[in-house]
Amino acid sequence: MCIPAGASASEGRPFAISSFTTQTTQSTAGNVNEPTVFNQAAGHPAALTTTITFAQEETAGVHTTATGDPKDLIIDLPPGLLANPWAVPRCSGQVEHCPTNSQVGTFALHLIGGEDQLSILGAIVNMTPYTGQAAEFGLEVPFIGRVILTGRLVRTAQGYTLALIGRRLPIFNLAAVASGAPAVHLASLETTLWGVPAAAEHNPQRGLLCFGGAGFGSSCDGGGESDGEEAVPFLTMPDACSGEPPTTVVWADSWEQPGDYVQATASMLPMGYCERLPFWPEVSVRPETQRPEAPDGLGISIQVHQFQNTVAAAPALRAATITLPQGVAINPAVGDGLQGCDATGPSGINIPTGRNASGEPLRPGEVGPGEAIPASELGPKEPELAPGHCPNASIVGVAEAITPLLAHPVEGHVYIATPGCGGEGQGACTEADAVDGNLYRIYIELGAGANIERNQNEGVLIKLAGTVQANPATGQITVRLSELPELPISALNLHLFGGELALLANPSICGAASTTFDLEPWSAPHTPDASPSSSFNVSGCHSVPLNPGFLAGSMNSDAAAASPFAIIVTRGAGEPDLSAIQVQTPPGLSAMLSSVPPCAQALASTGECPPTSRIGSSTVAAGSGPLPLKMPGSIYLTSGYGGAPFGLAIVTDGRAGPLNLGTVVTRARVTVDPVTAALTITTDPLPQIVLGVPLRIQRISLDIDRPGFIINPTNCGEEHVTGTIADAQGALTSVSNRYPLADCAILAFKPRLAASTTGHTTETGGASLDLALTFGHAVAGAANLARIKLALPEHLPSRLAALQGACPEKTFNSNPAACAPSSLVGVASAQTPFLSAQLTGPVYLITHGRGALPSPVLVLQGDGVTLILRGSTLIGKAGTTSVTFGAIPDVPLQTLRLYLPQGAHSLLGANTNLCGQAKVATVKRKVTRRVHGHTVRVTVNVRERLRATLAMPTELAAHNGAVIHETTKIAVVGCSGRKARQ
Repeated sequence: MCIPAGASASEGRPFAISSFTTQTTQSTAGNVNEPTVFNQAAGHPAALTTTITFAQEETAGVHTTATGDPKDLIIDLPPGLLANPWAVPRCSGQVEHCPTNSQVGTFALHLIGGEDQLSILGAIVNMTPYTGQAAEFGLEVPFIGRVILTGRLVRTAQGYTLALIGRRLPIFNLAAVASGAPAVHLASLETTLWGVPAAAEHNPQRGLLCFGGAGFGSSCDGGGESDGEEAVPFLTMPDACSGEPPTTVVWADSWEQPGDYVQATASMLPMGYCERLPFWPEVSVRPETQRPEAPDGLGISIQVHQFQNTVAAAPALRAATITLPQGVAINPAVGDGLQGCDATGPSGINIPTGRNASGEPLRPGEVGPGEAIPASELGPKEPELAPGHCPNASIVGVAEAITPLLAHPVEGHVYIATPGCGGEGQGACTEADAVDGNLYRIYIELGAGANIERNQNEGVLIKLAGTVQANPATGQITVRLSELPELPISALNLHLFGGELALLANPSICGAASTTFDLEPWSAPHTPDASPSSSFNVSGCHSVPLNPGFLAGSMNSDAAAASPFAIIVTRGAGEPDLSAIQVQTPPGLSAMLSSVPPCAQALASTGECPPTSRIGSSTVAAGSGPLPLKMPGSIYLTSGYGGAPFGLAIVTDGRAGPLNLGTVVTRARVTVDPVTAALTITTDPLPQIVLGVPLRIQRISLDIDRPGFIINPTNCGEEHVTGTIADAQGALTSVSNRYPLADCAILAFKPRLAASTTGHTTETGGASLDLALTFGHAVAGAANLARIKLALPEHLPSRLAALQGACPEKTFNSNPAACAPSSLVGVASAQTPFLSAQLTGPVYLITHGRGALPSPVLVLQGDGVTLILRGSTLIGKAGTTSVTFGAIPDVPLQTLRLYLPQGAHSLLGANTNLCGQAKVATVKRKVTRRVHGHTVRVTVNVRERLRATLAMPTELAAHNGAVIHETTKIAVVGCSGRKARQ
């Protein structure tokens, strides 16, 4: 090859391509000398002829010369127009002349120089390519040497295609060809590639070498040789019958202006006859395990039979839609430790587009997405397809493509993609994102797998994007791979990893699990889609009822102590899914609700409660297998919910790596038992599928750990935390966990009771009684009131009329508001540190029938909470009345007040004028006197009016067993005159 230091082309017109044509032909039956145009889709033409003519101009009015000498030549063939380098034996670059059985076509060089013209006809041979190239073809130019055209898979704006690249083309110096002749330049290059090189119709040109032209004479040597090889197609036409003509693009620069490329395009006839193409793919789906609900690996294989005949090939696969069996779903456990692959950037797949940042097709030398300039000791090189940068933690499987164009399978990986929603600057993921593939996506990279060195030897690197659609209602998965390269892939094999953190999990129901396919060829719709299917069996199911694990209790077992309270519910493998949870705390377990501003409903429903409403943390373990995904969360106290005075919002963070289930909110009602004040927490139905992912919850942990929020009971008797667990099939299971407490006996119990009555009584108005019970101790470390018994003095008997006006118990239990006004005998109030509002309400007198005396019932209400304190009444032989409230809830009280007023429905009467009981008597009193200038205390006799003392024996009992017996004096108030001292 002769490359002079300088070129002598014209300095007038710029270097250019004046014309560029491509044409595929077929032989007319019986007459190979009259070829016709060939446009059979996926067919094998007789020949593909490409002609490039470079610009010329006249010099001195008589001589014609080229405007420049081409240096680099790049021919981007249309997608789908392929050359199979394995159809013909390869020739080693070490030999001087390649054997004729490696010939794949002919070339013709047309040279000009002044008045001289020269044409050279020679062979194009199939070469053994250098590392990193898919193919190489050599133009065996006499006296010059072998000119190499490298075949490389590239990504243009049209798609993945084969590019033929010639670098550092020779500048033809005729002195090297015929002594004494002037220099000549390349005027045009014509290449003809044979569709089936071993076909007999090419024998006349096989091995033919011709050299000649004006002023030089002409001579030919060789030709007429038989190939002797099997007739295997070398060229294959594009598959698509879209009506658009396949376009070939050629780029060239010159030695005079290197890097300044010119471009030309040439189109062929649109492809036709797609309806003739054979497309009979076969599929198979193979699980790693057949166990129900187990994490599973899945092997998916699509085989498109390639027909090695001289008529037409099977069309290439353009798109594959794979609908996995019902019940095969995304396993949440895959999110643990998994990392998503970005679309672009340093952690991205960087799929090539063949376009620059402006959206224009790349020019030679431009580096586009997914491309890089390889390092070379020989200086800068042409940009090449570059491997992506997906992190290893995003690999969820391996991929393999088998094609007759390559000697070895092309291996690679399957990556899980970063969602297109829920990230910074993006909206929250929705069910629409799960359906349209914006939430779940995969990338496939072929040519950068475990066998990367072997793949690089053949210069193949293909990147694909796939969408994963998850049905929001069922979780069924549909994977779609679209716009696959127009290459003859005989097998596409995907294997998604199994193991404990597998991407997929098996159905929970046994039986046949069928995967359906919709496979679209590039020749569609003229060639119908194929719809094969493949099934496997899920076996080993056993009908196992839900047997939930249940653990609940306070972290600190000291009575009356502030302590976190935990609830844990678990589900065993193979058991039905958890559906709802209801937990009843033991009586006396109280929550300091007044210390937490409740979250508003609008914020609670979206999981946006403020930190001030947070009362605890949660963990939900979801997914199949022994390593479920642990999703953290927070528990917030809310305002009244679902008819209950309070509610909970359990807000779970469903984001883990590329798995983005967003914020999952579960609501719960918190009710207070009106008799025992025990709390009942009832969840709404637990979410089963979130954004198309079945949760398959294995464990729910709720930890109410806000400091000072939960206070233990003060009763150390045998208590339990009980509950009811519902499964997804509607069955209910009762659970219970012992709730031990200690050190109740050391709790303080120091209540103070004060009582008073109005001195002036009447027969119609009766008497009043005002009782006020206060507690001077702190909440923590003190026992709560359990029982109070009052023995009223004989001067305050029960009124018969009031007893006769009592409300029937059945009426009261059904609706207290339906009780007659005569049964309303008083009012009551209580203050507890656990509620912000004071509890107030009426006192009803209730009759129980069957000879039982009517008894008072206190109905206390506040903050949506209702407490009912039921009393019992006993009238002794002396006519005295005693009242006992024997089931006061184990709740810390600051005050408890009962007021029975005078009036038409007064419960108490007076058998004497309480003010009239006064009498005059002499009593001793200590007074202060001044004696000789000193202040002294002396005792003197004083005459005073004293009232009769009203005494009330009282018994006060605590939940820890402590009992106080005392006599409470009832102060008489409202009498005229000086108030008597007690």
